Amino acid sequence: MGIQSNLLLWKANAVPPPLGRRGGKPSHAALREQQVSAKELALGLPAEAWRDMTWRIMDDPLTSRFARLRVASGHAG
Repeated sequence: MGIQSNLLLWKANAVPPPLGRRGGKPSHAALREQQVSAKELALGLPAEAWRDMTWRIMDDPLTSRFARLRVASGHAG
């Protein structure tokens, strides 16, 4: 699955931020502290997390590196 590198994701150990003033939504800053960009997450993965995969075997094969992990979108809808 391809995603944009600037997509915000919840950190693995994220704890829901406290509610904002008067019980409203948490502040943007409180939410952002618990999130990481897809690029930051990928760059922080160990080498063992990455696998070379080849597709389109016919004609000219295409190969790339992929890592697979479960994430949650940081969109605070």
